[in-house]
Amino acid sequence: MDRCVTLEELGAEYRELLGRLGDGADSDAELDRMLAEFKGAEGALVDGMEHHLKVLASLEGREAALTAELAAIVKGPTKVLKRLERAQGRYRRYLCNAIIAAGGEAIRTSFGTASVVPADSAIVDDAALLDDSFLVEKAPTADKNAIKAAIRDGETVTGAHVETNYSLKVT
Repeated sequence: MDRCVTLEELGAEYRELLGRLGDGADSDAELDRMLAEFKGAEGALVDGMEHHLKVLASLEGREAALTAELAAIVKGPTKVLKRLERAQGRYRRYLCNAIIAAGGEAIRTSFGTASVVPADSAIVDDAALLDDSFLVEKAPTADKNAIKAAIRDGETVTGAHVETNYSLKVT
């Protein structure tokens, strides 16, 4: 099994090939071989450096984000958690809306499957217009489950309607 070559080793190989090119070659064929070897080493060095620069930028970005999060935690951990929950909710709605806009019920990726799960919800338009059978005794609040069942059974419930909401399920 080949071992990984470090950037330092790639840099040393590049410098050595550069020096050999400066010394010249005995023939055109040897010069062509040296140039090809030099270009390969240069490409490997540039590719390796680019990869590690991206990793460094990512680490620096994470450091800045963590510093900001730590400052927010010191101010109040519940604010950070609430902000995270709101962000997750917005992101779930965004993904759910994207699936619906695409006309599908699910999108399968290598990471997992995101599915739209419909859920009906009774919406009370005007509680004062509801029949007493749909009101809970405590305070005049609507029994949304009874409203939803009644509407699904074909009854007309004045003052309420059913809406279908969607949530995102990732598996």
